[in-house]
Amino acid sequence: MSFSERGFALTAVVILLPIFISLSLLLFSIASLLQTKEQSHRLCLVNLLKSEYELRKPLKRLFALNPKAQTLRTKRKKAEAAFKVALVSGEPALISTAKAYLIYVKGQQLSLRAKQQSEVMEIQSIANERERQLRKDFQMQYQTHLKSFNNGSFSPQLIFYPPLSLSPSYRLAPFTLEPTTLQARWSIKANHSHFLEHIPFLKNLNSPLSLKGQCATELKLRKDKWHIRIKEGRS
Repeated sequence: MSFSERGFALTAVVILLPIFISLSLLLFSIASLLQTKEQSHRLCLVNLLKSEYELRKPLKRLFALNPKAQTLRTKRKKAEAAFKVALVSGEPALISTAKAYLIYVKGQQLSLRAKQQSEVMEIQSIANERERQLRKDFQMQYQTHLKSFNNGSFSPQLIFYPPLSLSPSYRLAPFTLEPTTLQARWSIKANHSHFLEHIPFLKNLNSPLSLKGQCATELKLRKDKWHIRIKEGRS
C-alpha cells in the first residue's frame, strides 16, 4: 500500500469513525428507550390488573346490597303513607304503631347504609393502596429519572340513587354495564439520553429526552360476571 493510499485510508477512518460512533450511540439509546418503555408499561399493567382483581370482591358485595336497598325504600314509602293515614285517623294506638314501624324501617335503612359505606371505603382503600404502590414502584425503578407521575383514575366511579335516600342503590357510572377504566400516565427521563447529546446533529438538545407512557384497564360487569380487559394504546 502506497503512502497516498494509507493517507486516504486514514482520512476515511477519521471521517467515518465519528459517524459510526454516533450511529452506535443512537442505536443504543433507541434500544434503551424501547426497553424502558416496555418495562414501564408492564410495571403499570401489573399494578392495574392487581387493582382490578382486588376491587371485584367489594364491588360485588356492594352491588349485592342493591335489592335489599330497593326493598327498604319501598317499605319506607309504605310506612310513611301508613303513618300519614294514622295521623289523619287521630287514633293514638294506630299512630303509635305506625310511627314505631316507620322508625324500625329507618333503622334498617341506616344499618344497610353502614354496610354500603363500609364497602365503598374498602373500594377506595384498595384504590389508594394500589396507586401508592404503583407510584412507589416507579420511584424505586426509575428514581431520579422519574419526571412526573399521574395516576389518572385508580378508583371506579360509583353513583348512588336516589341521592337523598338512607338506603340508595349503587352502580358504576354512567351505566351499570359500561366499563370502569383505571389508568396511569408518567414521564421518565431517558436513562441514556445523555449519550445522544454527544451525537453531532443532536448535541444542541435544549433539554434531556423524556419518555411518556400510559396504561389502562377496563372492568366490566356483564350478566353478573366481571370481565377485565387491557385497553389498547400507548403514548
